[in-house]
Amino acid sequence: SMVDFFKPMESRGGFDFLEFWRHSIGVASLSRKLASKFAPSTVEEIFVAGLLHDVGHILLDQIYSAEFQETLSFMNQDKSLLFKSEEFVFEMNHAQLAKLLFKQWNFPEQICCCIADHHSPDPKSPFFRQTAILHVADVGIKLLKIGGVGDNKYIRESDYSKAALNELGLEKSF
Repeated sequence: SMVDFFKPMESRGGFDFLEFWRHSIGVASLSRKLASKFAPSTVEEIFVAGLLHDVGHILLDQIYSAEFQETLSFMNQDKSLLFKSEEFVFEMNHAQLAKLLFKQWNFPEQICCCIADHHSPDPKSPFFRQTAILHVADVGIKLLKIGGVGDNKYIRESDYSKAALNELGLEKSF
């Protein structure tokens, strides 16, 4: 449904939708696999969160296309991850924006929180384990260069949250 909802749109701010969806499907698939081991009762919710975790990028591209194009340029100039460039330009990132949208659409709190915090999982969150799974899947798929939002060349193993890896009992080289 989300693909169909956004399908007729063309990028206004220089965003590659095909690579975006490849990344999203990759994150959803890896999230499901990790969840089956580390949070089996929430596999489907984590899969949905993985599929939708970056939808905020589409919103920024469609609603604030000039500023989003500036964000992409800043990302490449600064060699930073896109969410950090968004925070610089918009004073919020795509994940926080997506949480607002999904809360408005009455998505479950678990999905909203996992999406909002997937770049920096909070150990104090009641959904920390699920967010850690989504975070590890997102960074892992970026490192594997499966799809992307334009910042794959700037991702490093050091971008894994140590707290998230510890929560799942993983090492960077998994």
